[in-house]
Amino acid sequence: MFVLASDTSTKKAHFALLEEETVRAEVMVNTEKKHGETIVHAIEGLLSMIKRRIEEVDLFVTTVGPGSFTGIRVGVSALKGLAFALEKPLIGVSTLETLAMNVPDSFKTVCPMIDAKRDEVYTALYRFNGEAKYPEKTGDERAVTPAEFLKDLKGDIVFLGDGAIRYEDLIRKIMPKRSFFLPPCQSDIRAGTAGLLGMHKFKRGDFIDTALLKPRYLRPSYAEMKR
Repeated sequence: MFVLASDTSTKKAHFALLEEETVRAEVMVNTEKKHGETIVHAIEGLLSMIKRRIEEVDLFVTTVGPGSFTGIRVGVSALKGLAFALEKPLIGVSTLETLAMNVPDSFKTVCPMIDAKRDEVYTALYRFNGEAKYPEKTGDERAVTPAEFLKDLKGDIVFLGDGAIRYEDLIRKIMPKRSFFLPPCQSDIRAGTAGLLGMHKFKRGDFIDTALLKPRYLRPSYAEMKR
């Protein structure tokens, strides 16, 4: 199975091509340009590197949130357009679950955090049970202030993501001996990982019609709140 995966949920945009569970090419774009200006060029560049054509893609995978309202909308719309044009399936995966995959085989609870602005983070808790390759969510995804979320946490927890980087001092203060952090280089949401999750969901039949796929924001946008 040949897979094209993308993530545009943060300031960085990630794209990857996979053949089964092997990542053939992957790129991260971290510029001042809007994601809509980089998607086409990034995908064309990846395909050119491994001498493949977009028509050969069997499955499209995109993160659907939570994260940047505009970024997610642009990414989902772009891959929806490709999937419809080529009559191929499109799978949506959680940004938080994708991020949790950066901590494989952890015996601790994993807590991905994405900076949601307005003094909040998008977050959830995950566990890897036994020899499971994919994380199991142990609580709902939430948009919440870090202090409110942290006050009820039990046990040792591994934090990662740009939200964990921003609020590391607060986390260490509230959980001085129970908080552990990945280095910043392991806090990105990788498109290759999203592709693996998407293939896993596709093979299980865990997906919906492409036309029904939509972003998952967790809270109203600033414009909606003003209205």
